[in-house]
Amino acid sequence: MRQVTTSAGEVQILTGTESRASLAIVALGAALVFIKIGLPIALVMILGIVIATPLVVRTAVAGIAKAEKQAALIDIGQRGVRLDTAGTSPEIASLISAINEALRRLDEGYDRYQRFLADAAHELRTPIAILDTRVASLPPIPERAQLAADLTRLTVLTEQLLDLELLRREVKAVAPISIRRLAKRVISDMAPLVFAAGYELDFESEEVDPVVQGDEGALERVLANLIQNAVDHGGRRGTIRIRVCPSGAIEVCDDGPGIPISERDRVFEPFHRLKPRSRGSGLGLHLAQQIVELHGGRIAAGESSTGGARMTVCLPVLAP
Repeated sequence: MRQVTTSAGEVQILTGTESRASLAIVALGAALVFIKIGLPIALVMILGIVIATPLVVRTAVAGIAKAEKQAALIDIGQRGVRLDTAGTSPEIASLISAINEALRRLDEGYDRYQRFLADAAHELRTPIAILDTRVASLPPIPERAQLAADLTRLTVLTEQLLDLELLRREVKAVAPISIRRLAKRVISDMAPLVFAAGYELDFESEEVDPVVQGDEGALERVLANLIQNAVDHGGRRGTIRIRVCPSGAIEVCDDGPGIPISERDRVFEPFHRLKPRSRGSGLGLHLAQQIVELHGGRIAAGESSTGGARMTVCLPVLAP
């Protein structure tokens, strides 16, 4: 086929033969058709895939990305968070709504659990006080010391349950506290238990009396938990030493087998015990850490000078 311009106008001349076209001619014709028709269509399709498809997908999953960021905020200490369905497709929005309903049920269950712990702890205080009076009135028999130790452990566990409620409400520091006086008061209360368990007790304090801002009852329970931990894991021998440093640090050391380096961070995990059959609840050190951090301080496990365990509490000291 050929197009020629003549005096009569544009003329198309079609010629052909009765013989079969060669393969090269067929290929050339197909290539020309593809270049004129197929190639532009292919280019349009490629541009659509490269440009339009990411835009469509990005718009469709934009709601999921926002929900992912909100989901990252969900934590046991950051409850009440819900995922936003705005900007998501109906199918994804229904899934997010189902997740929000599950989160609501989990929050309600956790709140019921917390209320139960607090109510149970308050209810236990009365029978514990009655038992304490009856044990104190017993004659000095060997069983009396064991009963007193068990009663003290029960009292500590009850206070730990109340500490859980305290941490849930995030009670802030309320008054200046003398660390030295607080330590003396807790040591006086814990001394009978320490002596009955076979330990000696040593208290060290310099003339400087550090003062911190905090909840006195909560900090007393921190020190009581650390002394109780030394009693439980000190090997029933040696001396439990409590030292108040001018920097505001409190150290509780024992002469027991100590804490392996690999366990010094894990001992603060809830319900973690160095000895699986230990009589402790596994909550004492965890609650102590939570209370200390609530007061802006830190607590660490280390090794004492005799190879035993050393628990160090560092609290921010008020300026004199």
